[in-house]
Amino acid sequence: MEEESKTAEYFENEKKTYERKTVYSGFGWFLFTFVGISAVPQKVEFYERETGKKVASFSDEETRKKYVGR
Repeated sequence: MEEESKTAEYFENEKKTYERKTVYSGFGWFLFTFVGISAVPQKVEFYERETGKKVASFSDEETRKKYVGR
């Protein structure tokens, strides 16, 4: 699949085509909801807006840190 070789920045810059979703652990949601602290997500996923199909998922630490609290 061609999309798998693209970076998170590529998908972020193509907001008309792709939608970003961040996935947090239960503890991460607890920190954000009750304590107000932003946690690092477990992974960042990108979906096609038209079809809802997941086209990329990133779980490397560098990418995850860019999306804290988003």
